[in-house]
Amino acid sequence: MSETNVKIEKFSVPGFETSIEREANLYLLYGEGDSVLIDSGYYNKETEKLLKALVKKRNVKAAIISHLHEDHAGGIPFLYEMGVKIFVHKREILPKFMKIDLDKMVFRVKGDLKLFFRGFTIRLVHTPGHTFGHISPLLEEEDILFSGDTILGEGTPWVGPPEGSMYEYMKTLNMLKQLPLKKILPGHGPDIENPAERIEYYISHRLQREKQILDAMGKGNTTIEEITDYVYENENLPERVIPFARLTVLAHIEKLKKEGRVISTSKNTYAKLK
Repeated sequence: MSETNVKIEKFSVPGFETSIEREANLYLLYGEGDSVLIDSGYYNKETEKLLKALVKKRNVKAAIISHLHEDHAGGIPFLYEMGVKIFVHKREILPKFMKIDLDKMVFRVKGDLKLFFRGFTIRLVHTPGHTFGHISPLLEEEDILFSGDTILGEGTPWVGPPEGSMYEYMKTLNMLKQLPLKKILPGHGPDIENPAERIEYYISHRLQREKQILDAMGKGNTTIEEITDYVYENENLPERVIPFARLTVLAHIEKLKKEGRVISTSKNTYAKLK
C-alpha cells in the first residue's frame, strides 16, 4: 500500500416501494484530476439528478458497475448519455426488465483487471456468488474494498440460482479473507471498519446454515419446502421472503452436491450422504 490523496464520497440513493433494499450506495472517487463512480443507483429521477450533478462537478470519466441488478445498474443509461465509460464484468447477465442496449453502452471486462487513474489504482476483483459476474473494486493504495452486494453493511446478501452460486460465493469469501483489507464500503448500509471479522462471520453463518440443512435431511426432510421450513422455523419470515429463502436453501444444496455430500433422490428431493 502506498500514500494517496484520493477522496471518496458516498451517496445513498432511494429505490422504489417494491424494492427489497430501499436505498443503495454509490461512491465517487477522485484524485489528481481523475474521477470514477462505483455503481449507479436506480433508474429514477433522484438518481438521474445526482449522476448529472456529479459528472458535471467532478468531470467523471468512468463508472464501475458491481453487478447488473436494478439498484446498482439502473443509472447506466444516464451515464452513457453523458459519455461516461462504463465497465461491467463479462459474466453479468442483463435482467429482462432492463430494456437497454447494454452491449452498446458498456465495456465488458474480466476480473482482476487494473484501472490506472491519476493518483490511484483500482483493481476489479471478481467476486462471484451473489451473481456470476459480480465485481468488487479494490482501491489498492488504501486497501479499501467496494463490496457491492458481496458483503453488506447490515445483514447478509441473498445468494441463489439462477443468477448466483453458493459454491462460488464461499470461494469468494475465503479469497477475500486473504486480502489485507482496511475497510469495506458496501452497496447497502454503513461502512465496515472490521473487514476480517465481518468476512469470518459471513463464512461461519453460511457454514451454520449448511449444517442446519444437513440436519434437516437427517430428520427426514427431503424437499426444498420441507428443508426451508425446518431451517427457518424460528425466524418468522415474511411471506414475500419465503421464495428467496427456498432459493438460498437450493443454493446450499447445489454446493453440497458439488462437494459430494448430498445427492438428488428424485427431481425434487434430496438426501445427505453418510
